[in-house]
Amino acid sequence: MTSPARQQQILFVDDEKYFLDSIRTLFADWSKNTWRIEIATSADQALEILKTGPFDLVVVDVNMPVLDGVQFLGILTRRYPDVKKAALTGFATEEKRSACLANGAELFIEKPRSPEGLKSVFAMLDELVTWKPQTGFQGMLRRVNLQDVIQMECLGRNSSLLEINDRKLNGRIYIEDGRIIHAVAGGLTGEAAFQKLLSLASGGFQLQPFEPPPARTIEGQWEFLLMEAARVRDESAVQADDPAPEPSRILATPTVGG
Repeated sequence: MTSPARQQQILFVDDEKYFLDSIRTLFADWSKNTWRIEIATSADQALEILKTGPFDLVVVDVNMPVLDGVQFLGILTRRYPDVKKAALTGFATEEKRSACLANGAELFIEKPRSPEGLKSVFAMLDELVTWKPQTGFQGMLRRVNLQDVIQMECLGRNSSLLEINDRKLNGRIYIEDGRIIHAVAGGLTGEAAFQKLLSLASGGFQLQPFEPPPARTIEGQWEFLLMEAARVRDESAVQADDPAPEPSRILATPTVGG
């Protein structure tokens, strides 16, 4: 008899109790009970809960009283270096993002203002909690989600060039040290090109070694770029009076990497 899969142990830390209650209900449902979620309204409470571990992921609010999220991430990184960490904030700035990443966060995400945005946050955290660094050979990916490929490259702080094509459009996305810095698609560049490429329903891509782009047209944080692309895609589907499309399914060309 096959034993049930182990649940992912997730801890959310936020001083807003109603937000935590909503997260626990929605995310447990969306995970189809593959997540076991604990909540804490303070850093002290979170540290006590972590003693009951092990935990796979801790999601921390940046703006907490007494001990803020940046300081708490630093403590987590020292005490629990193997636990994955993400930061959530209602007031995102580049300074906060840099501070959170420097203190061990793998993701820095702005709190969404809509149910659709919350689903995007769940998808990012679900990808993070199951993500493992890749080593050795890379083989065939028969059908993959283009957003997932970009997210894995950014999570891994990789530098790469994604060449994407379908029957009518060719494009490129440049990723340097885990940051999306340029995109081109047909006559479009920057965020417009990035959104156009992520709206493709199908096609193919090759993951190439990084080369400097002709220009740096994208400054935004990759987490927000993916969420914005998802929002634009959903709005386009509503305007067309069609169901929201599934994320792009792209055929990957086999590659071998070190």
